[in-house]
Amino acid sequence: MTIKIACLALTTLLLTPSMTRAVGCIDHAHYERTILEYTDLEGAKDLWREGDLIYVVNGHTGLVIVDISDLDLPRTVGAVATPGWAQEVVVTGAFAYVADEGGGVAVIDVSDPADPILVVSVDTDSFAMDVLVDQGVLYVADFSSGLRVFDLTDPAAPTFLATRDTEGGAHGLAKVGDRLYMVGQGSGLYVFDVSDPSQPSIMGLAAMPGEGYSVIVNGNHAYVGGSGQTLTVIDVANPHLPTIVSGLHLDGYGYRSQLVGDTLYLAGSSRGLHRIDVSNPLEPVTTGRNETPGWAFDVIVLDGFQALVADGSNLLITDISDMEPIPEPEYFEVPGYTQDVVVSGDHAYLAAYGDGLQIIDVSDPSGLVVAGSVATADTAMGVAVEGDLVVIADQDAGLTMIDVSDRTMPVQVSTIGLSGPATWVTLANQLAYPGGWNTRLVIIDVSDPGDPVLLSDQDTGAPVYHLVVEGNLAFVAAGNSGLRVFDVGDPVAPVLVGSLDLPFCTGVTYENDHVFLTKPSSDSDLFVVDVSDPAVPLLVATVLLPDRFYLVTAHEGTVYATNGSSPGVAIVDVSTPAEARLLYHRAFPLWTNGAAVSNTALFVGASPGLATMPLQCPSISAVDPIMPQPVLLRLGQNAPNPFNPLTTIRYDLPRRQQVSLRVFDMAGRLVQTLVSNRWHEAGPHAVNWSGRDTEGRAVAAGVYRYVLEGEGFRESRSMLLLK
Repeated sequence: MTIKIACLALTTLLLTPSMTRAVGCIDHAHYERTILEYTDLEGAKDLWREGDLIYVVNGHTGLVIVDISDLDLPRTVGAVATPGWAQEVVVTGAFAYVADEGGGVAVIDVSDPADPILVVSVDTDSFAMDVLVDQGVLYVADFSSGLRVFDLTDPAAPTFLATRDTEGGAHGLAKVGDRLYMVGQGSGLYVFDVSDPSQPSIMGLAAMPGEGYSVIVNGNHAYVGGSGQTLTVIDVANPHLPTIVSGLHLDGYGYRSQLVGDTLYLAGSSRGLHRIDVSNPLEPVTTGRNETPGWAFDVIVLDGFQALVADGSNLLITDISDMEPIPEPEYFEVPGYTQDVVVSGDHAYLAAYGDGLQIIDVSDPSGLVVAGSVATADTAMGVAVEGDLVVIADQDAGLTMIDVSDRTMPVQVSTIGLSGPATWVTLANQLAYPGGWNTRLVIIDVSDPGDPVLLSDQDTGAPVYHLVVEGNLAFVAAGNSGLRVFDVGDPVAPVLVGSLDLPFCTGVTYENDHVFLTKPSSDSDLFVVDVSDPAVPLLVATVLLPDRFYLVTAHEGTVYATNGSSPGVAIVDVSTPAEARLLYHRAFPLWTNGAAVSNTALFVGASPGLATMPLQCPSISAVDPIMPQPVLLRLGQNAPNPFNPLTTIRYDLPRRQQVSLRVFDMAGRLVQTLVSNRWHEAGPHAVNWSGRDTEGRAVAAGVYRYVLEGEGFRESRSMLLLK
């Protein structure tokens, strides 16, 4: 994967700035800012940078050393196991010191990064959670034991100097001058005088709610990441009376952070990397967020465009040039636990577990209203709608038929028992297809809702996890049997007409001669299958998903996968099925189940209730895949020109396509890649260049050329950097 340096501006027509205007759509790809996900690690908990080397600690494995001299291709150069559970690392000279929890402090010789050697593990009495080295002294946040201090006259053999017990569990350290700051669990922020490291003394304590995990200090303020507040700001001008002055409650916990000028980059547990303006410490303001696949524990800012993130299991490179947050979903609380949702017309129909059927008026997506509800005999797990008939998969009670001709007064008209539990149902052409993750293909005639008739209950010999009906064909997600296609033109005697072996498929949806199936596993996938010839289904693409997703729905060239092992929605562009690609993984604070699409919004079953979020804007190919378009690009002159140090390059795209934008010196050497073969929508775009090369170094004054390349097109212009 190549490195993207700047995130391009989108047209305002594609961006919905607030969920209060849910009508419309956004380009979710605009918010996918993970440039590279380096997975040659078993985890990533803390980071330390020395030049082109990143030292990563990752829990039980120990220390891993990664070379990032080529950001396109990070590579592991060395690793060493530690006896405990590696938490934090600091590198000084030829040695790395790892807070190894129960293993104390692991001292590692890293003079040869390709062959790091564990020299000694120093007992710290409790659990070493953080380490800090300054002026030949090693400071350890030792959880139950508080602060422990070691002399590093011999860097390979730390010598115990002193300890200072504290209340609560010690976690994070920072040092400025002769003051050491330690934050912990159940206590708060301690300020120590360490002018004599052999006799540390407590100067002050600021009690904090919840836990503190990390601390950095700038000027008169300490910034603490924690659980009580994601960020707590403490005035430490008077070290004897540190005082909390402000804080931010964000989603999840706050872990380690880095301050760049007046901008704090804070790694958080559930929502990735937060950008916070702390120019006024009394009123910190969130200015952006990059969501990441896992829990973000640490961050290293490489330059104004990129940052490294320790994301629990991976090391990420993420774009921080534009961290505009995606509009938040709106949550509408509904009685019960939403298991499934279907939208028909102006109403959403929810299978609400023990609370039966809930009907929601969604004519105004920003102002949902409960229109009506009705209880069912057992547990409402699935829902399907056709006209004025709603069919509920009602677990052990079978199928329940409900008349919704009056949405405010739905009426249960009949129930039909089944040979097994009903956990989902599909309804098409007055035929209901219920299932319960068994091997039976069941078809019920519901043309007379008061007297449903069982037409078929056929053992298929393979699981029927879910199915979708198109015309006379039923496409079945058949577990380890992959895709199975049945002709249901005669519903009394369905006939298997085609199949495709795929691993463990549980969800299926249909659009434009293709079916899309989910494989929920540790390496979760979306399979794209061409079924234009249902007798010979053809796998045309596989998309790796960031989570285990069980359910899936399609709309206008986009697939939405839900019901994952952690909350969220995966959004996949399938407008060109053979080139299907993941656009974005939208994390939710609540668990998701089924999803449904109207013409104005995406509705996701959330716990409890219903979440509303903007749709993915349909691509040109989804609207008219054969519409002729000119391929010309228009590259504008940068402005200002001459410049120092920032300039803006603008260009127009007449249609959606992939482009690259690079800067070269007059000798033809690559200086910077601003856009790397990335898909963009038609319209005007702008990219900033700050006069820095790929290593983040300021370049010399002189003439540079910027080159824009597209499909069959290349154009360049010159610009002048003055110093």
